Amino acid sequence: MHLKKEQIIKDTLNYGFARYFTLGISFVASIIQKRILGPYLSGSWNALALVKLYSSFGELGISRAIELKIPPLYAKGDKEHLKYVQDTGFSLSFLLVLIVNCLIFIASFFMAGADNRVFIVGLRLITAVSILECLAVYIDLVSLRCKSKFSLLG
Repeated sequence: MHLKKEQIIKDTLNYGFARYFTLGISFVASIIQKRILGPYLSGSWNALALVKLYSSFGELGISRAIELKIPPLYAKGDKEHLKYVQDTGFSLSFLLVLIVNCLIFIASFFMAGADNRVFIVGLRLITAVSILECLAVYIDLVSLRCKSKFSLLG
C-alpha cells in the first residue's frame, strides 16, 4: 500500500511538471509566432484556429458516445453489436464532419476580396485537416483506446 501511495505522488508530480512545462513552451511559442507572423497574419491564424475549433464540434459528441459504448461490448464479446456500434458511430460522425467542412469549403468560394486570400486558402486547408483529424480520432478511439490497449498519441 505504501508503494502505491508513493507511485501516485510521483505520477502526480510528473504530470504536473509536464503540464506546466508544456504551458511554458506554448507561451514562448506564441510570442515567437506573433513576432514572425505580424498582426494581420496572426489575426488570420487565430480566426482559422477558431473555425477549426468550431468545426470539430460538428460530430456532436458521437466519439464520446462510442468511447462509452464500445468497451462493455468488447468485454462481453458481442462482436455483432460491437461492429454495428462502430460502423454506425463512424458513419454518423464522419458524415456530420464531412457536411460541416464541405459547407465551410463551399462558403470559402463566396468570400469576396483579394486582401484576405491567405485566410481563404487557410480555410480550405483547415477543412481537409478537420476531415483527416476525424479519421485519426476514430482510428485511435476504436482500434486502441476502447480496447484498453494504449493511446496512439499517448
